[in-house]
Amino acid sequence: WNVKQNPDEHTQEPKGTSIRAESFQYDASDELNFFATLNNALRENSPPKNEDALMNVFDLIGLGSRHAFNAAQIDPATRQGLKRAVKTGKHIVEAAAFAGKQFAGGWKLPPKGIGNFGHDYLFRSFVAKVGIGALPAEEAIYMTTSTDEKGDDLDGRRKYVLQMPRGALPPVNGFWSFTVYQLPTRSLVPNPL
Repeated sequence: WNVKQNPDEHTQEPKGTSIRAESFQYDASDELNFFATLNNALRENSPPKNEDALMNVFDLIGLGSRHAFNAAQIDPATRQGLKRAVKTGKHIVEAAAFAGKQFAGGWKLPPKGIGNFGHDYLFRSFVAKVGIGALPAEEAIYMTTSTDEKGDDLDGRRKYVLQMPRGALPPVNGFWSFTVYQLPTRSLVPNPL
């Protein structure tokens, strides 16, 4: 499959507001707010039993499914360590390179194991950063591209044609769809269809 630029067609910047799925945001003005948000998520969605050992470590600072996180009760050394962990963690997730399988035309398949993260918290964090989440391959396959057939970045001011050779539609047992996202926010592009 190729994404070809239609050289005779240029459009203006997309108009309208972005359509963005609401992610669970927190007030990043204080790094410790991340842990309050994490604590709320853990309390609303109890971790599986096989993560009890990790939750016991979290308990040491009042974080986890059994406690309500209270930043005011944390000693100064732990406070400083948690703030540093948020900053360092962001860099670690951003640097994570989970390359999928590359195909002709710039299309990529996601890495193996997507949607079945197990205890691979870095992979899970990376997927949460670049998207809202992911289903396992048995449920959905997310092929992506951000370049045209020449390897140039896709540009919302241009029009493209997605070409699929006759008889080469994606193999499916249900349906397939095509969704356009804006980078770097990965929010949906407004679309009158």
